Amino acid sequence: MTSVPRTFEFQDSEVGAVSVEGSLLRVRLSAAQVHEQGIVGYLAGVVLELGDARWQGELAECVGALAEGSLHVNGRRCHPAPLPFAHEGEARLHLHFKSGASLSALAQQVRIHQLPGAGFTESMAC
Repeated sequence: MTSVPRTFEFQDSEVGAVSVEGSLLRVRLSAAQVHEQGIVGYLAGVVLELGDARWQGELAECVGALAEGSLHVNGRRCHPAPLPFAHEGEARLHLHFKSGASLSALAQQVRIHQLPGAGFTESMAC
C-alpha cells in the first residue's frame, strides 16, 4: 500500500507540547494543517524533531495556536513541507504563537513525521 502524498503548513496549526532530550528539540502538533490530494485538513499527532539543536524561547510558553511559522533548510524556505520529511544539514525553525510567544531553533537535522494512528480530518469545526 502506498502512502498518500501530504504537505504540512504551520499557519493554523496548534502545538500541543515542546520537549527536549539532550540536543533533540521535539515539537508535537496536536492539530497540524495538511494538504492531501487538494483537500485542506488536519492531522493530530505530527512531530517535528530537530537534532543537534540550539533554540531561543520559553518552551513552557510555546504551546497553543500558531500565528505563523517557517522552516528553512540549507538557507531555502521549505513551504509547504512534505510529510513525512527528513533532512541532514542546516535547518532553521521559527514559530510565532497567537499568544505572543515565539520559538527559534537552529539544528543540523530535521524530521517531520506523523505518529501512528494520526488520522486525516477535513475540518476541526464543531
